[in-house]
Amino acid sequence: MYGLVLFITSAESEEPEIQMIDLYHSLEAAVSRANDLLEKFINENDVNDSERATVQKPFAAASNGDVVWRAYIHRVMLQTSYVDEEQGEPIRPITFAITDQEDLQKVRAFQREHLRTCRKRFPDCTGALFTYYAIPTGLGTLYGIECPCGARLSLDGAMA
Repeated sequence: MYGLVLFITSAESEEPEIQMIDLYHSLEAAVSRANDLLEKFINENDVNDSERATVQKPFAAASNGDVVWRAYIHRVMLQTSYVDEEQGEPIRPITFAITDQEDLQKVRAFQREHLRTCRKRFPDCTGALFTYYAIPTGLGTLYGIECPCGARLSLDGAMA
């Protein structure tokens, strides 16, 4: 699995804002999607500098002087014990995306708070500052974000 995270940083705010998080079954699919999103950004903005993602360089970027657009692709390790009984193959999730605007605002507020106040602001080996999680249950999927200090925000509004 490969995760694609899209950030936008504007001239007014030095803090990047997450615009999208998606999961893909192959690196090639994640690179293709990153480049499609890059083309969309280029077509909608007066871009003066851009860089496409490749399998060897899983990063894309563009800038028009006021806005910086970046996409990062990382390997995601998922474990599953669910098996399709008819085909005998593991059942794997296809996409994880935070698309609800209210949830995105909660995530951005959590990020801003912890970027400003948390003393453990060191990225992991992939460069990520936060961990995003999706936990499937019989009642639905639990989504959230975790800071390196251990604070969590569940997207159902509960703080742990």
